[in-house]
Amino acid sequence: MLFKIISGIIAVGLAVAFYSIPALKLLEIPMLIVVAIGVALSIFEFVETLREED
Repeated sequence: MLFKIISGIIAVGLAVAFYSIPALKLLEIPMLIVVAIGVALSIFEFVETLREED
């Protein structure tokens, strides 16, 4: 369980860092919305993965 938490946090953090660089450089509203939705979905999937039993 601890491995799932640590690896999930690292994965979500890397995804946020990867997606935020072009979004913040371009500063276009549609791009920011798409990136925010993608980050929210990845966080939701991470939480759902933690809730399921091994």
